[in-house]
Amino acid sequence: MIQHGFNAVSSGASGQFGKQVVVYFRYGKQIIARTPRKRPGRGTDAQERTKAQFREGAAWSAKVRKSSVLHDVYKSGLHGSLNVHNLAIADYLQAPVIHGVEIGDRGIVVKATDNFKVAMVTVRLYNRNGELVESGKAAQEDPECYPERSSWMAVV
Repeated sequence: MIQHGFNAVSSGASGQFGKQVVVYFRYGKQIIARTPRKRPGRGTDAQERTKAQFREGAAWSAKVRKSSVLHDVYKSGLHGSLNVHNLAIADYLQAPVIHGVEIGDRGIVVKATDNFKVAMVTVRLYNRNGELVESGKAAQEDPECYPERSSWMAVV
């Protein structure tokens, strides 16, 4: 893949040339690459699962870009060469990580992080037989305190 600032021959051109080369622009740079080839047949189960997850992520991205409220939330989290579409797909594909669960006088406190934002935490309590005893949604404690690490208070 060639990244070039100016090319006198193909200046301003983009697309496929002779089934050999593809020219496109990304973040102000002209990129020249081999034409991608289409795979024959169906992929493996893992590849098909990944493609399905990516389709779902693209659908989430479309929803984010149509909603002015969600679009503004994602736009505030942009950094580097990310755009709202890429951030929304990355957020959809990566699940939050739970760093700890504390049970105390205040109730159940769940500490969780995500690559962008933890939207919701649901707590479910099961007995030893695996039967659901109680469940409920948690409320965020103090989002201003640790923006990169969310602390949620469960009310069950």
